Amino acid sequence: MGLGTTGRDWHQVCRIAGQHTLKDPKRVRAFFEKNFTPYRVSDNGDPEGLFTGYYESSLNGSLEKTRRYKYPLYRKPPELIMSVGGKQKKWGVLKWGRIVPYHDRASIDNGAIQKRGLELVWVDDFVEAFFLHVQGSGRITLPNGKVMRVSYAASNGHPFRSIGKYLMENNIMDVKNISMQSIRAWMKRDPKKALWLMHKNPSYVFFREIKGAIGPIGCMGVPVVPGRSMAIDKRWLPMGAPIWFDGFHPHNHINERRLMVAQDTGGAIRGVVRGDFFWGFGKSAMERAGKMRSKGQYYVLIPKGAWIDRRYCR
Repeated sequence: MGLGTTGRDWHQVCRIAGQHTLKDPKRVRAFFEKNFTPYRVSDNGDPEGLFTGYYESSLNGSLEKTRRYKYPLYRKPPELIMSVGGKQKKWGVLKWGRIVPYHDRASIDNGAIQKRGLELVWVDDFVEAFFLHVQGSGRITLPNGKVMRVSYAASNGHPFRSIGKYLMENNIMDVKNISMQSIRAWMKRDPKKALWLMHKNPSYVFFREIKGAIGPIGCMGVPVVPGRSMAIDKRWLPMGAPIWFDGFHPHNHINERRLMVAQDTGGAIRGVVRGDFFWGFGKSAMERAGKMRSKGQYYVLIPKGAWIDRRYCR
């Protein structure tokens, strides 16, 4: 489950938590102090890492292709499967007796899977569609005013490559000015260059419609909560673990400490001390997520008595 813990380590404390509805902050604090031990997570002795933000996207779309709505969001192709075994699960297709990556982003954009009936919905902005791939979930407003909610279903198995990092490393954009907002503006000024930049990231996401959910669905199969859910690298941290976050929040320009839960993951979230802060839905959430690229640290709360791998926490 991460850090060497097992499901058995968590059963008792989860059972206790399920017996109570803790709304009083003092009782919540007492529960965690009684049942958990905090460990500061570090990578080769360095407790500081990178924390970014993500949000639930908002797009306009249609269930049918039109002159305006011409950019597809695809369902998962049936031949795409997830590898089993090993610490890191990977998507791909079976070829030569092994799992290999599927078509890359450029191939799919150039029609590799078109005319197969895999289109889930069509949207009117390919730049916003790209950022939806990065965020993993969104709301699509249809012409009749109804809202369709979509969420991550699978990926093509290629590694995620940050286009922001590419812009910085090639001196196309200054590191001091780079943000999701500045990258988006750069792309919308020149659609040809935008498409060229997108193809620097071979990773591609497939979507599914979700109905009846109160929020975007994280990789644990439950809705993520604004300000309380964090995406982490599940190779190192146990999913569902409480996390005490200590880092910089760009919306109020101060260091903030808060209790969060490791409820999600993502292709760009790689590393022992690495997190992606979920901000919610709407323009404000987009602004906050887009500007968050902050140094910080976290403590993982582990049930008392559980054995952990102390190479990564103290």
